[in-house]
Amino acid sequence: MPKRIDWKDVALGTSAPDAEGLLGALKTYEVTKCNQLACVVCPEDATHKMRYRLLKCASEACASSISSHGQACTWRGKTLSCMENDVVSIFQVGEHVTAASSPRRKRLTPIQKTYVKELTLHHLRSMRIRHAMSRKFETVLQDLPSLNTVQNFVHHYSRTHLARNDRVDDLRKWIHERAFTGREDLVRPFTYAWDLDADGKPVVGNGSEERPFIVGLTTKTLMLRLMRPPESFILHVDATYKLNYWGYPVIVVGISDSSRGFHLVSMFIVSGEIQDIVQRTLMALRRLYSVLSGHDLVVQYAMADADQAQYNAVNAVFGNNPRFTSLMCFFHVMEKVYKAIKAFPSDTKAIIVRDLYDMHFARSHNEFVRMREDFLMRLMDVRELTSFAQYIRGQWLNRRYSTCQLYWTPTGFASTNNPVETFNAVLRRDYTLRRRLKMGALLQELSSCCHDKSASVRVFSLEVVPAQTLVRRVSKMIREKLLYEGGRDQVDIASAGHIRVISCSAKRIQVSPNNCSEEGIAVTAQMGLNYTRMELEGQPYGGWVVDTTRMWCQCSYWFGFGVRVRVLFAQRTLEYLDCAGREILVARGTKKNGADDPSARDGQRGGRPLGVGPALTY
Repeated sequence: MPKRIDWKDVALGTSAPDAEGLLGALKTYEVTKCNQLACVVCPEDATHKMRYRLLKCASEACASSISSHGQACTWRGKTLSCMENDVVSIFQVGEHVTAASSPRRKRLTPIQKTYVKELTLHHLRSMRIRHAMSRKFETVLQDLPSLNTVQNFVHHYSRTHLARNDRVDDLRKWIHERAFTGREDLVRPFTYAWDLDADGKPVVGNGSEERPFIVGLTTKTLMLRLMRPPESFILHVDATYKLNYWGYPVIVVGISDSSRGFHLVSMFIVSGEIQDIVQRTLMALRRLYSVLSGHDLVVQYAMADADQAQYNAVNAVFGNNPRFTSLMCFFHVMEKVYKAIKAFPSDTKAIIVRDLYDMHFARSHNEFVRMREDFLMRLMDVRELTSFAQYIRGQWLNRRYSTCQLYWTPTGFASTNNPVETFNAVLRRDYTLRRRLKMGALLQELSSCCHDKSASVRVFSLEVVPAQTLVRRVSKMIREKLLYEGGRDQVDIASAGHIRVISCSAKRIQVSPNNCSEEGIAVTAQMGLNYTRMELEGQPYGGWVVDTTRMWCQCSYWFGFGVRVRVLFAQRTLEYLDCAGREILVARGTKKNGADDPSARDGQRGGRPLGVGPALTY
């Protein structure tokens, strides 16, 4: 039978902050046992639990005292903390060897712990939290607990109270609590997956090949963004990495409109990027859309990187549409090409890149085939470029990854995965803070992102809207006298709203550190060499004829993006737009300075017709 210990009361039923102060006044101790038992601090009918802890003296003064004769200090302590009510009881037994106390390690006070908990919610690092404590409590860093103490408290609080850990049971509980039921609000995030258990909850695996980890997060508002004509959007599928400690990719699914604006639809955390896993995510997306809308999801354009798993999965799920086209990201193609031609001479690289951009802006498949054959023939004539010609012909100009030309989609649509890549950058900057998170924390942040994107109002553009960079480029080119009105001929310009515009190329400046050149205008208005060439190439004498009513021009740049600097300049000249690119009312008054007005007809701009006499005649 265990020996009965005669515990002496130190504090009975005191509050947690007061108990923290009493324990802080004791000599240094360590916890030797910590269990959960039925609560005896509260009345006898209490059914909840309490935390039972045994304390042992760890004071260096007692251990090194001469009077101890090498024996351990007999002081012991006990605390009973109710886990439901803020009540703590403290007991002790025995005496310390010496009353002298050794230097104590600084600990966090209850007020400091509360402040640290608030900052931990926002994923602040322990070092920043410690510096924030110094400013908050007006205390120098030397008087605060050590960084190791703050780190231990932050990590323990995150794991135990915020579910920021990688335990499968905790992750499964969090996912099942937020599983899709159909009764959610429009902006409330929920989880879903393709594989469901007997209760209709997502099956949560441990990430192995036998039990993959696949979970999706979205809201009803995000999913209903797909309720649009299939020819009015491009479905983007892209995987982003370095968001969690275990290397699980996050697959982002969204759509882009006619102005290349990105609209998030759903996000998935998966344990691998093989075809079977990616296909399950897209099938879950398609099934969820059918449940919410009552219609089958029809996709006409889908864009992904040159990943075999993504390509096969996208075609397997959405390929039943006879008009479906799997697009290839042009930026990804050029990135691989730049790596392949890195060792070539600079003039050879410039010619290859120029020809690839010409094929990218081809206006029909027949034109692309003609340009491709001519390009490959010129490469094969050079013995040093034979291997590169075989590589680019088999990988990027034929077969499945050759759909990066602009004629595959309507004018103005995205030709790269840049819309979703821009979203991925925002996800890292605003939610993960460019850090690798625990899986529990990552799920919470992605859920918050879905909620924020659902609450934000962003118009889905069915028409091409000029980007702000293009608007700034017009202003800078006008200031540098690189953009001006050409001669007006009544034969070429037969109706109102037509104007001739001449644009000139800006002087290029050599940048030494990057060993390249750039336009000699403001950085915010600069454009790449090949895109600038598409604006100027083929410009007739006297300038391009621009139709401001249809925002139409014959140049290749307009064919690819649906808008260009000449169109914006023409609209501004005719006073359809202000300097910020916003549409304004057309001025109908007469010109006071006597200058030629391209919108005037028969010598009159607006107002009372000249052929109409006074209202009252004699």
